[in-house]
Amino acid sequence: MSRYDRTSYYIPTPRRVRSPQHQWHMAGITTTIAVLVLLVLGIASCQHFEYGTEHLVTFTIASKDDQASGNNHQYLIFTRGGHTFKDADAWFHGKLNSSDVWAGLHTGQRYTCDVYGWRNHVLSSYPDIIWCAGVAGAPLNVGIGQAQ
Repeated sequence: MSRYDRTSYYIPTPRRVRSPQHQWHMAGITTTIAVLVLLVLGIASCQHFEYGTEHLVTFTIASKDDQASGNNHQYLIFTRGGHTFKDADAWFHGKLNSSDVWAGLHTGQRYTCDVYGWRNHVLSSYPDIIWCAGVAGAPLNVGIGQAQ
């Protein structure tokens, strides 16, 4: 028998080294990572595609809320029709004055606003206001691209 004869000794292959439990464990980890990556990409793509949903809405403001968390604010506008809109900076739309827009909106006044996005209850996201114009005596036009 030769010194290098394969039949005379055992060489473990990678399949023989790893136990079936280890293989199931690694498959579970790989599947979990793949699902998480797909979930993150799905959420990111939904937020990105909101920018193609721009439309005009007319509503009367029932109330406003400034939800502060540290240095961050989420300005919410509640309408008499039961809808909720947010007012946040929109970089892709060139809107960086959300505080000014929110301060220019008054409870009980009617506005026509350019908004984008949709309500997503799972992610707690709201359509975002780009600009607003007063209707029937509302005090001022606020935002970018103000309608005259």
